[in-house]
Amino acid sequence: MNDLRLCLEWARGTGGLAPYFEGLGAGIARATCCPGCHRTWFPPRLACTCGRVELQWRTLPGSGIVRAVTAGPGRLPGEEPTRTLVLALVAVEGADNAVLGRIEPPIAPAVGAGVRLIADTLRGRPAWSAVFTPC
Repeated sequence: MNDLRLCLEWARGTGGLAPYFEGLGAGIARATCCPGCHRTWFPPRLACTCGRVELQWRTLPGSGIVRAVTAGPGRLPGEEPTRTLVLALVAVEGADNAVLGRIEPPIAPAVGAGVRLIADTLRGRPAWSAVFTPC
């Protein structure tokens, strides 16, 4: 029997959230803001909880405060080998919600520590694209 190796490559669109993911790739925090209730979402939403769907894009400073943090061995999808991953719930300045982000370098900051958004070096993996570093 002969071994057969099959490799697939494809591009997936990010649809209405393209400005968010493009911003993350450059270390820029792009959020959506509701002109009705004035709530700002980072990560952005395509519809506000008040029911409006005509949201506006705005750029946030990219700084934030760690609200919760976890660290342990793991790997990102398609990545080898296992390494230490640090994930944090970050309240980003100017946003009314919080974002789950990866901390790089993978050293767990204390709850309440300041962090700032940096450029995503693993582009193409939207689920892990919000990357922060301690201030």
